[in-house]
Amino acid sequence: MRTDIALKVPLITLVGPPNSGKTTLFNILSGKNYKTVNYPGSTVEYYTSRILPKYNVNAELLDSPGIVSIIPESIDEKISVDSLYYHPKLGVPDLLITTIDSCQLSRHMLLPKQLISSGFNVIIVLTMTDILAKKGVKISADKLSKALNCDVAVINGRSKQGVDDLINLIDSNLERIKLSPKKNIIPYDSSENKNDLLKTFNEIEEIVNDVYETVKTDEKIKLDSANSQLKILQGGTNNNGFTPDEISLKIDRVLLHRFW
Repeated sequence: MRTDIALKVPLITLVGPPNSGKTTLFNILSGKNYKTVNYPGSTVEYYTSRILPKYNVNAELLDSPGIVSIIPESIDEKISVDSLYYHPKLGVPDLLITTIDSCQLSRHMLLPKQLISSGFNVIIVLTMTDILAKKGVKISADKLSKALNCDVAVINGRSKQGVDDLINLIDSNLERIKLSPKKNIIPYDSSENKNDLLKTFNEIEEIVNDVYETVKTDEKIKLDSANSQLKILQGGTNNNGFTPDEISLKIDRVLLHRFW
């Protein structure tokens, strides 16, 4: 059970597939001022922290282990999934923030659809959008929001662009949740038959096809300019006409020669 003090503080849980930018977002919101704890009776770790005071959000933040679906395939995943419905120490989360790698939208869409179907309050955060833009494509956050009936934010983990927009969404969602009747969270039916699963994946495919858009020329220019300022190497050469890889290979051939 959560203490009386904890009951007054909303619980926000970050959830998402591995390598989707979830922990990066947790570090941005917490300032890396977190503590590591194990789930009771297990070696599975989770991280908790208060959101940084500068964001003016009074909430407990939980970074859960990465999962791709709420249908667990291992003991560790089952512990992570069970904690979404009721954390053994913190209770039921008031709000879930789900990270999605924009470059893997079709693969990462299953988890938020399952969470929304279960009745959770969900905010989706799109990450890796700068990488997607290099391919001349972007995701319409507005279209995705309407398709899934939840708020969607776009975050650049490197520049922290979009964090203020996310904070505003968190504020509005927590205010709405506080004034609304408590939702009934329904565990996702893991016995869903193949036809239902096929329907879900067809819905995901339709959404993906609808939300992808072509990046405008001026947006590409801005992206290229930003990357140039950050000194990101994009296949360029040095003054001698060699690529970085060629230089490394030449040095290795000398230093690693058996003569030495």
